[in-house]
Amino acid sequence: MSFEVTLKVRRYSKEKGSWWQEYKLNVDRFTTVVEALRRIKTEQDPTLSFRASCHMGVCGSCGIKKRKA
Repeated sequence: MSFEVTLKVRRYSKEKGSWWQEYKLNVDRFTTVVEALRRIKTEQDPTLSFRASCHMGVCGSCGIKKRKA
C-alpha cells in the first residue's frame, strides 16, 4: 500500500536566501527520509543537495522513518 506525502525542505541560495520548498512523493510505510530525498533528487529536482550517511546504519540518519499522520 502506498500513499502520497508532502516533504517540506528548507532550501538556501546566495541569490534567493532561505525558503521552504514542497515535494509530493508516493511512498510506502518502509520508505525512509533519506530514500525519499534520493528519489526527489533523481525524479523531481536534480538541484536538491543534502548530506547523507553511508546508509550502513551507523549514525542512524538512514533509519529515520516518517511518522503516521
